[in-house]
Amino acid sequence: MLPIMINTKNKYALIIGAGNVAYRKICKVLDHNMKVIVIAPSVCKKIEELLVKYSDAIKIYHENYTKDFIVKMEKEFEFFNDISFVIAATNNECVNSKIVYDFKKYKILTSSITEAKEIDFKFVGEISRGDLTITVSTNGKFPGLTKKIRKEIETDFPKEYSEYLNYLSKERYKIINRENDEDIKKKRIEELLKISYEKYILLTQEGNK
Repeated sequence: MLPIMINTKNKYALIIGAGNVAYRKICKVLDHNMKVIVIAPSVCKKIEELLVKYSDAIKIYHENYTKDFIVKMEKEFEFFNDISFVIAATNNECVNSKIVYDFKKYKILTSSITEAKEIDFKFVGEISRGDLTITVSTNGKFPGLTKKIRKEIETDFPKEYSEYLNYLSKERYKIINRENDEDIKKKRIEELLKISYEKYILLTQEGNK
């Protein structure tokens, strides 16, 4: 699978199912400024709480998933044009497989919490520090190892790392705008990278004294 980053701002994810796993998927897409359409006859308490907090970003259809319902939605609304991807997140493996199969028709990327063979994408373990994003995946072979590695990375890259990145970015642009010679520019940027995160923290602390 191809690891890429996609601009998801104000785009829609269709999530079918509303249990605890669906809740985690909803949280993930909301964290990336997406809007969510949920199809489920009922929702868990955590999703009800999300609905209060993100009322403008979540729309729930209290329906069982059926192909007839999807066809009806397709005829009555044009929201399929706005859907970026679909996640089958019910507690029924057969239903999830059917969802993946049904949406092949619409040329929409699909994923499933149970179906592994026919899906188009998977979520990866993610660590964000401002504009720094680090991802890790075992391609579903050992999710526990993904979680373990992610925790190790979180320790190695504390939250303040975003400030370090911002500092490097500002200094880099200064060099780019100041230096005309490409060789000198390259050398200055290489020297900038020699300022480690630990050294940056020390310089910041000294500057605050």
